[in-house]
Amino acid sequence: MKYYSGKEIGKKVVEIEPNHIMVAYLGADWEEFVPKIKKVDRLIVQPNPPTNPRAIEDIVAIIGWEKIQFLDNLHAKVYLNLNADNESGKAIAGSPNLTANGLGGSGLYEAAVQFDFTKNQDGTSHEVVESFREVWEKACVTYGTEESKKARLEKLRKDSIKYSEIALFGKENSNRNVSEYKEWDSSFWPMFWNEIRNIEYEEEVQDLNDRGLIAASCCVSNEDQIVRDNLQNRWVLHWGITKINRPRQRAKIEWIRVNHIYKNGSAEAEYPYKAILIQDNNLTEEPPFLLDAKTEEAIKNILAKEEYKLFWEDIDETGWKTQQVNDLMPSWLADVIQEYGRLINQTTP
Repeated sequence: MKYYSGKEIGKKVVEIEPNHIMVAYLGADWEEFVPKIKKVDRLIVQPNPPTNPRAIEDIVAIIGWEKIQFLDNLHAKVYLNLNADNESGKAIAGSPNLTANGLGGSGLYEAAVQFDFTKNQDGTSHEVVESFREVWEKACVTYGTEESKKARLEKLRKDSIKYSEIALFGKENSNRNVSEYKEWDSSFWPMFWNEIRNIEYEEEVQDLNDRGLIAASCCVSNEDQIVRDNLQNRWVLHWGITKINRPRQRAKIEWIRVNHIYKNGSAEAEYPYKAILIQDNNLTEEPPFLLDAKTEEAIKNILAKEEYKLFWEDIDETGWKTQQVNDLMPSWLADVIQEYGRLINQTTP
């Protein structure tokens, strides 16, 4: 048996290639830790926030509803690579959910153990296998049909909007949407993050992170004039890109309030994004608009268009900069609002 903590757990989950997973919460960044999702035979998850409904939709599209089950009071976090005999294999069990916060090493402090298992000497199944089977059977009773799971997913979508608002502001404000944000006024700026998301901090920022004072952060170029002059106490619309610099369709878009700017907060060598923008734990302001599922879809659809390639393209070795998209922001926001309206109309009976 081996003990792991922090980001080592996520690395080990990737290594064992789990095909049976039981977690309380499923995050938007699941693919970073289970890249071979097609190998998963059974996934059990709690269908309550902060489980990401879009993550469930994406996994269902790949492996189908028959391999996914819901259980409302699930709190376990178990990752199994079960061999063909369905009795032996490898397991990782501990505290981390299938989320970047749990397995990425930059959120909560997590711990887990890894061990091999086989049948017991008396011929009975190992406890970890028996436990997984029991939970699966219980989940099948609770949500026994595809229709019941789809209905529960729909409820999760609605609950997730309320959860996000309460988590950010301590209240619901579901009337706020992008269509009410009529004209871009420089109150927020878009910035992407790439595959190198869990970076090394310099000493002062690392101390803040160790003390749990950083609620969210992102890296930007020190050559970015707008960051130096205009971004303090404003919002960043933070979104992911793929290895070929296209918007990541499965990654969740997020708001970050820039409470602090550290010009050389990154300790990564040969990395153009040395400045760190930090949101602390005292967030009280509301962002420009709510990032519900339709808004995120609209933003990603517009970001992917060729006329907005400057949003995801580095033009020199000093890194991507916000001023590159300054002239495009009014038309970009207008297109996002139009696309949001189109998506809403599609779903309106």
